[in-house]
Amino acid sequence: MINLAGIERKTSQYILVISIMLFIGSLFMPFILVNLIQKALYNTKEIMYFKTPPSSYVTFGVGMMWIALVLLVFVITKKKFELGKLKWLSLLFIPLSIPFFMFSIENYYYLDKEGIHSNELSSYKSVETFRWDEIKEVKEIYANEKGMTKTKAYKFITKDNRVFELPHHKNIIPFRAGLMDMLRENKVTITDNYDEL
Repeated sequence: MINLAGIERKTSQYILVISIMLFIGSLFMPFILVNLIQKALYNTKEIMYFKTPPSSYVTFGVGMMWIALVLLVFVITKKKFELGKLKWLSLLFIPLSIPFFMFSIENYYYLDKEGIHSNELSSYKSVETFRWDEIKEVKEIYANEKGMTKTKAYKFITKDNRVFELPHHKNIIPFRAGLMDMLRENKVTITDNYDEL
């Protein structure tokens, strides 16, 4: 005879373990998964520089935590309350994590020969483009850190006064010279705040 109580107990244990793994995994797995998915979707030769904002990883992690929380609630309600088939309804909340994953994957910016393309976290598949020939000024922003002056960001200002701030990252260094040449070709004014420090 099949021991249904034993099977249910084991199922609850497995779900609890999965929930704990998702909680722990949400702290580091977004960095791996978001990068892998974005590489598969957006890795083309035309892209000179591609960057994922930190908000993307946080949002993906929240999606993982949401699933872990739903599974935890399911195990607790299953153990504490006799709800019959109603206890399975809590699992219907898992799909609410999908928008977190979708929006985090679609949150990025990249540079190519046409300009800067940015997709904010607040918009889905809504890429804003800052074309090189539309940019009137680039301000290199320096900051003092521990007695050293370092580049923090590049502020791009278009002719219609739209602003895009590109955070400085070590991966942009190989492209910096080419980027500055491209800006000079398009007669973009390059300034900095070095004298203000």
